[in-house]
Amino acid sequence: MALSPLCLFITSEGPNDYVNAPWTTQGPPALPSLSLIKTISTVAAPSAGAQAIKAGPVLMWPHAYYGHYYDKGVSANLGQPQNTSVQELSGGVLMTLGNHWRLDYTGTETIYGNANFRNSFDHDIKLGWATAIDDWVLSMDQEYRTSTVPLMETGVQTAQEEDITTIKVSHYLASNTLNEFEFNQDMLFLEPGAPTIAPLTQNVREWSGTDWVNYEFFPGFSGAIGPGIGFDSLDPVGTDMSFERVQARFFWLVSEKLLLQVRGGVEDRQYINSSGSDLILPIGEGTLTYKPVDETTLLFTVGRSVRPSYFLNQVSENTYYAFSGQQRFFKKLYFNFDAAYQTTDYASGDNNTSGLGTDRQYLFGFRLSTTFLEGGTVSAMYRFGYLSSTRAGAFEYGTSRIGFEVGYRF
Repeated sequence: MALSPLCLFITSEGPNDYVNAPWTTQGPPALPSLSLIKTISTVAAPSAGAQAIKAGPVLMWPHAYYGHYYDKGVSANLGQPQNTSVQELSGGVLMTLGNHWRLDYTGTETIYGNANFRNSFDHDIKLGWATAIDDWVLSMDQEYRTSTVPLMETGVQTAQEEDITTIKVSHYLASNTLNEFEFNQDMLFLEPGAPTIAPLTQNVREWSGTDWVNYEFFPGFSGAIGPGIGFDSLDPVGTDMSFERVQARFFWLVSEKLLLQVRGGVEDRQYINSSGSDLILPIGEGTLTYKPVDETTLLFTVGRSVRPSYFLNQVSENTYYAFSGQQRFFKKLYFNFDAAYQTTDYASGDNNTSGLGTDRQYLFGFRLSTTFLEGGTVSAMYRFGYLSSTRAGAFEYGTSRIGFEVGYRF
C-alpha cells in the first residue's frame, strides 16, 4: 500500500542496501524450498565478523551512517523545483534476544541547505519474532517508520508515518506440502493540507490475508497457489474498498547461477458505497537472478500492482521494469547500478474523472563503495530520475542526486 518504489527516488538507502532495490522485493516472496522452511524459525544475526556487545542474554550491534548529497530539481512546494544540499546523519542499534527475538532501531536527522525544505528527524523501528513447534512455524514482524521527503508522485515534500504488521503461520501437511497463512496490516498516515496536484487521502488502512498451499515438486522447484482477501479504509474522506485476489507462484533454482521467481494472478477490487464499477486487473511480479561468477550479481524484475493512490478516491495501477546488479572488484570494491521504468495509471472509484491521468517515471543510479576495518563502508553515488505526467495540470521534471556516504556497523 505504501508509495510505489519508483516514487521514492529522492530518498537514499544505506550503502549495504543499494543492490536490494525495493522494486525487486514487492509482494510475498516465493518459497525457496520446503526443506528449508524451518530456518525461518530463528532470527538472523549480523555477519560473523561483527562483534556484539553483550548485556546478559541480549546481544547488541550499534550502527551509524552519514551521507552528504547535492540534489537538483527537487520540489519543496508544488511546481517549484529547487536545488539543495542535504545531510543525513543516522544512528541506531540492532538487538537480539536468544534465537527468536530481534529489534532494530534507526533514527535519521535530515538537514537541508535550502530554507524552502523542512529539516526532519525520522524513525525506523523493526521488531521480529519467530519459532518452530513440531510441524508448525510461527513468525511476526512489526515495523514503524516515518519520513519527510520530497516525493515524485505528490510533487512536494510530504510527511508520512507507516505502521506495518505481518503475521505468518505455516504448517506441514506432508514432507513436501506446506500450508502458509499470512496476515498483513498496513496503516499509512499522510500530512494533512499539503498543496499537491490533487487532494490527498490523509489516512489509508489496509488489512489483508492470503492462504498459500505450497508444494515442492523436486529439490529446487516449488510452487504455490493462494487465494486472498483484503479491505482498504480511507479517512477522513474517501471511498473504502474491498478486494479479492487469486495468485500462483513458483520458485525455480535452474542452476547454481540462475534463479527464477514468478508470482501472478488477478485482483477484483470493489468500491464501497459508490457507483463505480469493479476493477478487475492482473497483478504479479517476476524476478530473474543471474550470478555468473561469485563477483557478479544481476537482477531483472517486471511486475504489476494495484493500490490506493495518495490522491482522494483514486487507485493507481503500476507497471514496472527494473534492472540492477552488483560487481565486485579486488575483493573490497563494489560497483552497484540500477535502472527502472514505471507507468502509473490513475482510476477513480466514484466516476469522477478529475485528477486522472498517467505518470511515466525513469530512473538510473549507481554507487561505488568499499569497506574498511571490519564493519565500515564508504561510497560515492549518483541518481537521476525523470517524471512526466498527464494528470490535471500536466507536468514533467527531472531530479538528480550526487553525494558520498560513510557507514559503520559495530
